Amino acid sequence: MDVLKQIVDIEEKPIDFFLKKRIELLTINVVNSIYYNPTRNVSIKLFNVINNEKSKKYYQQASKFNNRTDSLFEDEQIYVFIDKSVGIVETNSLLLSSDVRILSGITHENVAKKDIYFMDYVSAFEQKNEINQY
Repeated sequence: MDVLKQIVDIEEKPIDFFLKKRIELLTINVVNSIYYNPTRNVSIKLFNVINNEKSKKYYQQASKFNNRTDSLFEDEQIYVFIDKSVGIVETNSLLLSSDVRILSGITHENVAKKDIYFMDYVSAFEQKNEINQY
């Protein structure tokens, strides 16, 4: 979450208006993530990305692909669901997700082993390249 806060300004929003089933699905995504730490409790929080100069490129990218960011929200906000152990669980900005994964980095050991974390890191660059083509 520290990397996200460096890239954009965010504000926490209540999550209680979401359907219980949607929150359950987010929890399943956390538990099945390669970054999941089973020693920590799942704690999903919702944040909106404040639309300002820092987030301008993310809002511009989002508007290219859809008119509304999510039918559950009344406005065109970029949202981010975060879990402490996993990081971003879901967002409606592929570019923001890619940037956070890239700037979070990986270890030399991940590179040497070419493990799943290395592959996820490389895929973030590939995803960002595809996004930038549009």
